Amino acid sequence: MPAVPPGHMHDHDSFPYGGARSERLTALSEDECWNLIAGGGVGRLAFQGRSGPMVLPVNYTFHEGGIVFRTLPGGTIDWELDTGLAGVEYTVAFEVDHHDESTRTGWSVVVQGSLHHPTPEEEARLAAEADVTPWPGEERLRYLRIIPIRITGRRVGPAPADIVKTTAVPGRGRPRVG
Repeated sequence: MPAVPPGHMHDHDSFPYGGARSERLTALSEDECWNLIAGGGVGRLAFQGRSGPMVLPVNYTFHEGGIVFRTLPGGTIDWELDTGLAGVEYTVAFEVDHHDESTRTGWSVVVQGSLHHPTPEEEARLAAEADVTPWPGEERLRYLRIIPIRITGRRVGPAPADIVKTTAVPGRGRPRVG
């Protein structure tokens, strides 16, 4: 059997205290997806670049119905995703997630859409209105915008029958439901 990284379990493994694994994967509605990512933060931009598939983290904000982030002019993202043709845009995926290993719960949202390189006028407006601050220290002055075409998401968590308060019974190794 292959080694399992710390914090991960095989499908046949059980929870601490001997409980059975019974998570449920649930599809999220479009509204739930938008609510989860609307606050901005860190997401992953996925695309087919000139040198192959790429996934890069970016700081983003949700502004006027789109995902806005900043990048380095002429940097990897700008270079890989600039067609050089007005109105011709690459299709990208953008993923945001959250998970809690201790409770084995979490969610993931994927936005698919076209990556728009704003005109200088649009970029000036985004700079004034879209509050997005990249973590890297370099000057990331190039604003890019994903215009969503599709949004999907899912949540993983306990099955409804498992949503009960449990406490460990000392010396027994199994949870007590109460």
